[in-house]
Amino acid sequence: ELKKKDAAIALRTRPAVLSKEHAPPLVWPHPKSNSMDAREAKNPLLGGEATQAAPEPPVATVASLMPTAPPLPAGLAPAPAPSANWFPQEQLAILDAQPYDGGAVPEAVAVAGSPGAPAVATAVPVATTTTTPPGAGGAAAGAPGVVTTTAEGVPIYAVSSVSRAAWRRGNKGEVKSNDAMLATRDEILLFLNQHAASSKPSIAVRVHGYHHETEVVTRERTNNHGDRRTEVSERRRRVDDFDYLVDVSDFVYPFGYLYSEDVAAARDNGGRATVADLVDRYCASTNKLKTIHARKVVECFDWDYLCRAVADHVRRLGWMLELDVSIQWRDDSVRIYDKNLLSAAWENPCLYCLMHLTVVPCVALRAYRGDFTTCCGPPSHRITALKAAFRMPYHPQQVMDVIRPLLWCPGWAGAQAAMVLLNNALTLGIVAATGGTHHGRRHRRHGRRW
Repeated sequence: ELKKKDAAIALRTRPAVLSKEHAPPLVWPHPKSNSMDAREAKNPLLGGEATQAAPEPPVATVASLMPTAPPLPAGLAPAPAPSANWFPQEQLAILDAQPYDGGAVPEAVAVAGSPGAPAVATAVPVATTTTTPPGAGGAAAGAPGVVTTTAEGVPIYAVSSVSRAAWRRGNKGEVKSNDAMLATRDEILLFLNQHAASSKPSIAVRVHGYHHETEVVTRERTNNHGDRRTEVSERRRRVDDFDYLVDVSDFVYPFGYLYSEDVAAARDNGGRATVADLVDRYCASTNKLKTIHARKVVECFDWDYLCRAVADHVRRLGWMLELDVSIQWRDDSVRIYDKNLLSAAWENPCLYCLMHLTVVPCVALRAYRGDFTTCCGPPSHRITALKAAFRMPYHPQQVMDVIRPLLWCPGWAGAQAAMVLLNNALTLGIVAATGGTHHGRRHRRHGRRW
């Protein structure tokens, strides 16, 4: 999923052309072809009027790409309607009509810079401008690519409006950038819109089934006097039977609401502040270790209900051993930091570990960044109060009904249970027959006394 998302972003940020193998066929007679002129094309002896090109397929919108969930069973209340930190119905109607590719990359397009891609480039399409609702702050009406503006003054750009700032992914899929272009409010808001508000997190349900087995370990030891003795011990190890992920990212609405936390510590934002205030504070800071961090969350959804429903279904399939159902998150944070030697040393994994092992450089740099400031002191230069709130407009039971065919397990019949019981009985019998004692108890000594 992350590779598809990166390819889709690269497709919009870099010039792209059609490869020769997947180039669309020319409609004969082509109006720009020099094989015949307009008079020959309209000659009745050559087939009459020129053939018209087939109409383009309809553009997929956000509303058309959201999955269709089965009806909610009787007795279950529908998902609660969001009250705060979400778009009103007027803005949702505008966002539902926006074209959206769903993160898929067309097969006929070769991204420039990839192996085998041609060197010829074409222009990147420009987003269509939509008027901003009256009374909303932020970007002015008529700004390129602005679809709408939230109540906090954050502009929502079209999918085709992208930031040119360089970025990379961390170990957990998070996006981080220290591009010098990200020094103004407009560029930072455009970057956060692309990677935080218009890029939903990757969420998957992890189903992990396992069991524990007891192994009997026999060791022969010889002491200084040449006496040999046999030690029998038990070792318990975990055996993974199945472990797979079920992606539920398609149920997340593709646009998120970027806002600052209502109740934030003083070291985060110095009290209640809007997104624009936090971005302005980051731009005005001269600290070498300044950073602004936005976290993606999915609100108003009961993840515990979904995990319990998945576990109950796997149990009904016949699995009777240990089972662990959890939610795996990736691509759930965006971070921007300054580009200098001190921040490069702080971001280096080896130097970062060395600083924390020696303690003193770690404490000094964190104090310099303001991580230890209290509510009475100045605000920290590490801004972590930004959130991109996403919604799943479904009940957990509806999501469970859709992913139910994707759940499986090896099964657990009576024969397997009997084999495990027999194995445990034989293991305990062998330990008792050999005279070995385990769990830390002393063995009986043979031969002369020590």
